[in-house]
Amino acid sequence: MKNSRLHAAESMALLLALLASGCSENTSDPVSGPEESRSEIRPLLEGSLEGSASPADTLKYKLYYFRSDQKAENPEQTPSEAYHYRASTPEWLTYRQFCDYVVNLSNEWVEQYDYRLIAIATPARQPEIEFRYAENETDSTLTNLYVRRTFRQGTDIPWPLSQQNYIGVGNLTREAIESGIIPIEFRRAVGQLVFDFSRCDESGSPVLLDPDYHSTLDRVRRIDVTVTNGTRALKWDMSDCRTMTSPETCQYETDSFLDDGLKIDWEQALPNTNGLTGWISPGKEDGVTRFYGPCLLATDPTPENSDLQVDLTFHYADTYLPDGSQTTGTISLSLPRNGQKLTVVTNNYTVTTVKIKENRIIDVPRDFSDVTIDPSWDGESTTDGN
Repeated sequence: MKNSRLHAAESMALLLALLASGCSENTSDPVSGPEESRSEIRPLLEGSLEGSASPADTLKYKLYYFRSDQKAENPEQTPSEAYHYRASTPEWLTYRQFCDYVVNLSNEWVEQYDYRLIAIATPARQPEIEFRYAENETDSTLTNLYVRRTFRQGTDIPWPLSQQNYIGVGNLTREAIESGIIPIEFRRAVGQLVFDFSRCDESGSPVLLDPDYHSTLDRVRRIDVTVTNGTRALKWDMSDCRTMTSPETCQYETDSFLDDGLKIDWEQALPNTNGLTGWISPGKEDGVTRFYGPCLLATDPTPENSDLQVDLTFHYADTYLPDGSQTTGTISLSLPRNGQKLTVVTNNYTVTTVKIKENRIIDVPRDFSDVTIDPSWDGESTTDGN
């Protein structure tokens, strides 16, 4: 597997303007203090997610406020266990509500305490992540704050993740107070599993397919991706994670990428510029077909601690019966191989290269004994959606 940067923007800037007086009816007073000489913090989202597939106004937002009793020269160095929860936005906010939201803080308390703001952004149509404190924890310190997957009501089935899930962090510093701007940089909370299926020679180098074939995924009508030990909840600073209690299966219909002869139609399988899941596109080398699998929350930052497992099941058109109907066959591949680790890094593609000697994945030995899995990593920046 290789590690490549997601093609969309890595971050977005949130500016909190420090104003002298209120100018919005949507106000919050999370801390009490002298009534005189109060300053207000107004969130102003700067533009949209530049270069991203989803503009900022298609997302929902939540904001949490934490206060530390330790006043430090550099609040960024204050440990998270010193910050205690003070307040939050009462519900999900639209882009416009988020931009208009006002928090009143006493000037005196701003001078006396450090404040840290944690925000999340997720698709408005259906929130895919949510704040929560660590299970079995009653202490509302920042060190116990996690971002978790959301689940379909009454089930243990999570809503599928897209690339557009973000965690933002900002500190109320003296410079920010003087300038009136607190920068909060939003980072993606997810990475995406990507698979390159490559026909290779004995040396492992990609080679062209034979003339009668379009792709290594010819005749594949559906791909199921089952993820075991994926991340259920991710710590706000991405330093820790909690794993899912049951496997998650994503089913991707790929019929729309096939022509009448059940071969990949390259006029349909175009480069994936929007970060879509379940998408087929041409690889970066001849003989390679790329498949974009699910987005996942980041795994444990220490690769040795990752127990992530992925099973790929390919459903393909097999043979035609005398009555004209068609049988369907399946073939499955389990990852990683013995001695390898599979990890998910935020804002990155986890690219696994499956090297086969045949023209199609459906023609390999059923135990995949003659298949090479490339577990190498690189830091290549992905800017074209491939």
